[in-house]
Amino acid sequence: MLLTLILVLIACNPSKENNGKTNTVEEEKLESEAKKQLVAEEIKIDIKALFQLSPLSIFDDTTEGLSLSEKNDLLEKGESDTWKIIEESETKLIIRCKYPSSEVTFRFLHKKDSLDGLLFATVVNERNSKLHSWNYTHEDNSLQAAEVLNKYTANDFVSKEDKFPDSYSSVMYYVFIDDHTIEVSPHTWMDEEFENREIINKIYLKWNGEEFEEEIVNNK
Repeated sequence: MLLTLILVLIACNPSKENNGKTNTVEEEKLESEAKKQLVAEEIKIDIKALFQLSPLSIFDDTTEGLSLSEKNDLLEKGESDTWKIIEESETKLIIRCKYPSSEVTFRFLHKKDSLDGLLFATVVNERNSKLHSWNYTHEDNSLQAAEVLNKYTANDFVSKEDKFPDSYSSVMYYVFIDDHTIEVSPHTWMDEEFENREIINKIYLKWNGEEFEEEIVNNK
């Protein structure tokens, strides 16, 4: 595949000695597409390397926590005394506690035509869920904590008639429902404020390679 793309690039850049002509619009388009594909060929994310860059504090919200020695065991052996890697792909890593009931899932979303991207870590501990996010820069191989998702309130999910007072605040859950889509929802369990209110909106954030696109689905 790589050899084919290189040949395309050569074909799109004939020397002046051959014909003395500049590239046509069509040739320039082919060259641009070939370069994009070459970049895509180079995008090979090592999810364990990103896990290595991530802070140990992610595991503070789990039942057992994670020590540096256990992290090294996970990286080298895929397992430690307390944790085990149960799923690994190019852009996803799931680490589960051997004792109930914590799990941490890392997901990397690369940016279009780039080696940079976003790293997310979803921490699940019984009924609680928390999402961490970082910007990843390939040039210096670094993670920078960043708030990259839109902020919402409970009022984004109910009708005008059911609006909450300004003094009310609720916890928001950001949950991946597939590798590129996050569903946002308010915490309603055991919350008396939601007993007589109906949630009429579902909110989804979909990664398009450059940013998250918001989709609001009205159930009414």
